[in-house]
Amino acid sequence: MEPWQYPNEEAVELIKEYEGLHEKMPGGMLRSYLCSSNVWTIGYGSTTLKGRRVTESTVCSQAEAEIQFQQDIASAAKYVEQLISVPLNDWQFSGLVSFVQNIGPTAFADSTLRRRINAGENILAAAKIELPRWVHDDERNVVPGLERRRQAEIALIAKGGAGPATSMDFRIADAARYDRGLPWQKDAWEWLLENASEKSWDQMQAALPSSVIEGFAVRFRNGLSKPSAVPPPTPSKPAGPNPLTGIPRFTQRDSQWISQRDRTCYSSTNAMLVEYLKPGTLKGPNGDDAYLARLNSLGGETTDWASQQRTLASFGIKARLVQNADWNLIEEQVNAGRPVPVGYLHRGPIWGPRGGGHWCLCYGATKGQAWISDPWGEPDLVSGATLTQGNWQGQVTQLNFGKRWMVEPAGGGIYRYAPGKGWAVLVDSVD
Repeated sequence: MEPWQYPNEEAVELIKEYEGLHEKMPGGMLRSYLCSSNVWTIGYGSTTLKGRRVTESTVCSQAEAEIQFQQDIASAAKYVEQLISVPLNDWQFSGLVSFVQNIGPTAFADSTLRRRINAGENILAAAKIELPRWVHDDERNVVPGLERRRQAEIALIAKGGAGPATSMDFRIADAARYDRGLPWQKDAWEWLLENASEKSWDQMQAALPSSVIEGFAVRFRNGLSKPSAVPPPTPSKPAGPNPLTGIPRFTQRDSQWISQRDRTCYSSTNAMLVEYLKPGTLKGPNGDDAYLARLNSLGGETTDWASQQRTLASFGIKARLVQNADWNLIEEQVNAGRPVPVGYLHRGPIWGPRGGGHWCLCYGATKGQAWISDPWGEPDLVSGATLTQGNWQGQVTQLNFGKRWMVEPAGGGIYRYAPGKGWAVLVDSVD
């Protein structure tokens, strides 16, 4: 058994220190409490007890809290082992276990920190940049205790040095998969190309099917000297990038209609769709206000689909609302060069999403991932918080987004989660 399959004692004490033991009642029993993310918690930050989710009425003994704490630590350690593909030493592993125990495995799976570590980056440098981002409560307020904990976790990781325990376990395939185009990553690829022998590349080519080599050749040549005898590897799908590029950045937060800006996500999202499909139609950073002005002139209501449909039609875009879309349908639209407005519940924890419904533009969908342009800000799909303000474009997992994908109307502009269904606006034609 490797020594880092359970965090070291310093990490365990760090977690206990920052979680604390709450809330003691007369007689020594512990009762549940709401943590900074508005989740019912008990003991040392446990959200479950004996396999059940903690509720407002949950109580336990200190001994039960200790047992649950050990189970929580073991679970966090298991997720670090599963989600990190590069080798870690004891200190690096233990610091990440503390982090995962605090934010949860789903958030860690979606985190930029995980992607950077798996890409082979300097672990300590990545932690110093990424960990301080995770210091907010559900209302985006900075929590001093979380600031101190992140610094303590960085100090723990620092004791293990900068990077993987050994480069012999480094996988070039992982570096290619998680590459983010960062300057030092580009330098690393150039260095590899300069130092790898021609024989090694010939050996790789000999091991690949001819269809893969042909497909790579077509893509590398960008079609300029495409051999006539070599068909595209996937002729059934239209050529084009996935995710799409050049998506407009409109944010509802800067609307001139201040009193309406909290409910104009639908209009800002459809405005991005219009500007992408018909560039120059909605000019400037406030092009979504021009879209909203058109909607208002048509006597429309921003949360109403019929109003949105009329407004899109006035720009020469024929579209329809689908209430049971799936990821295959979204991927087909993106492959056809059409981003897709999608609705989701962006508030409440992932196991109980809620809210009045929110809209963003999906411009990529492939291999379990999705790319969205959100006019309100970067969503934390696990807690339901918003991490940044303004338009945010980036990658999320289809698993987590799908759990929030909007859903069925409950009346009064409120929506509820309906598994297996997703609201999306599909474009049929563009004049």
